[in-house]
Parts: sequence; structure tokens; C-alpha cells
Amino acid sequence: MRPQRAKREQGLTLIEVMVAIAIFAVLGVLSYRAVSAMIATRDRMESEYARWRQLARVMQLIENDLTQLAPRPQRAAGQSQGALTLVRGGTMEQLQLVRHDGSNGGVEQRTWHVEDGTLLLTRQRADGSNGAGSSDAMLDGVKTLTWRFLSADGKEFDNWPQGPNQAGQLPAAVRMQLELNDAGKLSRLFALH
Repeated sequence: MRPQRAKREQGLTLIEVMVAIAIFAVLGVLSYRAVSAMIATRDRMESEYARWRQLARVMQLIENDLTQLAPRPQRAAGQSQGALTLVRGGTMEQLQLVRHDGSNGGVEQRTWHVEDGTLLLTRQRADGSNGAGSSDAMLDGVKTLTWRFLSADGKEFDNWPQGPNQAGQLPAAVRMQLELNDAGKLSRLFALH
């Protein structure tokens, strides 16, 4: 008689099972890292896109204000004030303008200025009616905001109006220079004519 060999049972050894588990664990960790990196990138891109959308909205609002300038109502006979004025106080510049108010056919005074790193838009009725104004935060993270005015002959001015006899006149264009904490310096030229 022949000695019978013990048949090897079909299956995996403990070492083979442990190697397979280790490979799956490494693949799982790599997959987790890839997915978490993709999610972080998506979140960062969404926040940057929202920031640029907010900035584009502010630029559009300023452009709308500047293209809808209206003369101020006269306060006394023979006294006329301009529709666009730059007011400086210390380190703060305020662009004050009067524009048509489409909601009720009147005019509205708007002021664009920076306060505590936030670009604010203040609205108030300019037709003499007593109404409380409103102020809205439009953009945060603003370092500086400066305004320059271009005349029809191409000269740039730091102030507008240039004198009392130019109170009713408008510049040919307004240059806005905005410095943001996260995007650096931005400049935009708004043509008025």
C-alpha cells in the first residue's frame, strides 16, 4: 500500500488573508485622501467664485449708479448742486452721488465708502422727503478705496467737482481703485458719457 498524502485543502492561508487586508487598507486610505482633497478644492473654488461674484455685483451696482446720475433738487432758488461729489474726511473718501430712483420716480442719494474694512452703500431719499436712510455692507476685506476723475480732455483729478462753477458738470469717466485683502489691487474705469 501506498502511503496516502494528505490533500491540501483549497483556500487561503492566514498570511494571504492578512496581505489582502493590508492592500485594501492602503487603497482605502489613498481613496479617502483623494476624495478629501477633491472636496477641499471644490470648497475653496466655490468660496473664491462666490467672492468674485460678489465683487462683480458691486462693480455692476457702481456702474448703474454712475450711469443713472441725476441733478440734485435745488434747495434754494438759483442754487444748484452736482450729481457727483467726492467728500474727503481724514483718510476716508466718500463718493456721493444722486441717481434716479426707478421705484417711485424720485431721486436717491447714494454714498459709497469704506468703514472698518467693509465697503458700504448708504441710500437716502434726496428729494426733501423725510425718510431714514439705509446702509448695506457690500464687500468685506477692503483695504483701500480711492476715486479719480477724468475730464473730456484726458486729465485726471483727485477731487470732483474741481470748483464751485463745475458743480453741475460731470467728468467723462470715474476710475475706482480698490485694494482687497485677498485679491490685491483692482482698478475699474467707468465711462459717464
